[in-house]
Amino acid sequence: GERDRNLKNIMPDFSVVVINYNGKEFLRRSLTCVRESGLSPLRVVVVDDASTDGSDKMARSEFPEFLLLRHEENRGPTAARNTGAREARGKYIIFLDNDVLVRENTFETLIHFMETHPEAGICGPKFKPEKGEKIWWNMGYDPNIFRATIGRLFGFLLIIFPDSKNIKNASMRFSLNYWDYDYLLEVGWVGEACNTVRRDIFDQMGGFDEQFVMFHEGPDLSRRMGKKGFKTYFNPDVEVDLLESHTHSSSKRRTLFIKSTVLFYRKHYFNLK
Repeated sequence: GERDRNLKNIMPDFSVVVINYNGKEFLRRSLTCVRESGLSPLRVVVVDDASTDGSDKMARSEFPEFLLLRHEENRGPTAARNTGAREARGKYIIFLDNDVLVRENTFETLIHFMETHPEAGICGPKFKPEKGEKIWWNMGYDPNIFRATIGRLFGFLLIIFPDSKNIKNASMRFSLNYWDYDYLLEVGWVGEACNTVRRDIFDQMGGFDEQFVMFHEGPDLSRRMGKKGFKTYFNPDVEVDLLESHTHSSSKRRTLFIKSTVLFYRKHYFNLK
């Protein structure tokens, strides 16, 4: 109908930034989906964060039409996103982790939403994990320290006990994922593995805060965007498939999560730098 005609008239005024660390097979699948998307970006930037598994050579040889950048030392996903964003073109940037598979209409639906919602600074899709269950970190609120503390407590417990169904189910009750998974929602944050940002505002703010090496860089960006009057949306009409690869050890992830959580509270609740 009319919506389909509108989607066909969308200009591909966006770039895609795909980050990777030692995930060659995931990256190959992800970039294949980007290549086969129904709406082609102005530029695809692949940022390899000092992989040792040959990811960069694979990307350069099998996807020569994409721009490949490489960090010589591992700096983490936040810095990798910023590196890619500096080479982006167009009005919007779509950030992807290497374990996210976009569908044929993912890009055009995201861009159409941003074009028709000028108040949107960030929009995230619904993640569809391989196992088919809801994931607690797809999106959520962060409106006050009580809810945020409980939400992050469950997040912390899930890093310590990642396979605990009881903790996962309990955490759902303190996040939007439990109640409102199928509605367009204004939220406090969306998952960093795939989202779209308005590039001019993103650039004005200096991109992601690289103090957050991993974890909370998305919620931090949403908070800063919110102070400039731009909203963060969860749009369940946009779906991507999530392979869920973790290339960093659980102990490193746990340490970085704790460090980022402390930093987030210091920055946003106690105004400490």
